[in-house]
Parts: sequence; structure tokens; C-alpha cells
Amino acid sequence: MKIMGLMEINKLKKTNFSKYFITSIAATILSTILLWFFVDVLHLLASLMSIFISGLIFFFKFFSYNKLKMFNDNKSNFLKYTIIWVIIISLTALLLLVFVDLMHFWVVVVNPIISIFMFIFRFYLFRLFNLLAK
Repeated sequence: MKIMGLMEINKLKKTNFSKYFITSIAATILSTILLWFFVDVLHLLASLMSIFISGLIFFFKFFSYNKLKMFNDNKSNFLKYTIIWVIIISLTALLLLVFVDLMHFWVVVVNPIISIFMFIFRFYLFRLFNLLAK
């Protein structure tokens, strides 16, 4: 049992999970603050603002991942990353539209929940597209 747990921890280390986790926390905090300001203070639509903010987060994360040397040495990294980001941003905008704009939940509560779901889904897609360095 103990050996299996150590093997899983070692596997996560090899996939840069801790760097991915810390970068995602920083991006979630930044996006939540920006969404709170635009949606709760300025009363703009969360689904539309999430697209704008996601564009900023896209570059923040891409350059962070590159700086932390998390990607494979592959010239198609930007294309793969962009495809994954389009999937994530579309799903995020849809979820924000449903839960914030239509159901009127607070963006400060909903965005972190959606971000956690997207965090796990994005990591799965990174592994599926073989984007992360080993």
C-alpha cells in the first residue's frame, strides 16, 4: 500500500504536477479577482468577461509553463496548447453562462469551482496531447 502511494507521487513529480498546480492557483486567484470586478462591481456578463479574461490567462499560463520548462521540446506545443485552451474556454464560458448569468449564482463562488473542474480536465488533456515534459 505504501509503495503504491510512493509510485503515484513519483509519477506526479515526473509530470510537473506541482508546478502545474501552483501556476493554476495563481491564475485562478487572478481570474476570480478580475471576474469579481467586472461582473459584481461593473455588472457585465460573466460569460463574455470570462472570454476576455481567459485570453489574458492564456498568455500568463503559456509563458509560465515555458519559463518553468514544463512543456516537451516540441515545436507544436503552442498549437496543442491553443487547441486545449479553446476547449477549456468554451466549456468555462458555457458553465459561467448557465450558473452566473442564468441562475444568478455569485461569480466569486462559481468561478473557483469551475476552475477546479477545468484544472483537472486541462491536466488530463495535457497528458492526452503529450504536452507536459517528463
